Amino acid sequence: MGGDLNTALDGHLDTTSSSQNYQSQTRTLIKNTLYEARLYDSWRAIHPTKKDYSFYSTASGTYSRIDTFLIQHRFLPLIHSACYGPITWSDHAALTLTLSIPTLPTQFTQWKLNDLILNDRGTLAKLRETASNYFKENTNLDTTPIMTWEAHKA
Repeated sequence: MGGDLNTALDGHLDTTSSSQNYQSQTRTLIKNTLYEARLYDSWRAIHPTKKDYSFYSTASGTYSRIDTFLIQHRFLPLIHSACYGPITWSDHAALTLTLSIPTLPTQFTQWKLNDLILNDRGTLAKLRETASNYFKENTNLDTTPIMTWEAHKA
């Protein structure tokens, strides 16, 4: 999950503001919520003491790191890199997160319809209605009947 938290998670490392109490209640609430959910700031996980910023406030003349990707603890070992781009046309810098996804063995799997759902009258009625609507909406002079039939199977 990623985005703009509007709050620097570390008052010392993530902002150039001299006011360390700024947004301290909000910061504490967010940090506690992240702790309970076992979510981690992906950039900070691989840059524990580095200072870099993702936002410039023209109003206060300060920089802060408020844009982040949050990642579950079990995926922390998959982080390959995380870096901020320049603050150019926006007042925010883009964060690029690269994960090293392990290659899983390729295995053939085949999808199979759970035919028990066809015993449900409500489901059957909905399927019939959906199919009927599809053919009403897609039968026209520009499309051959075979093309309409083949497309409906997708």
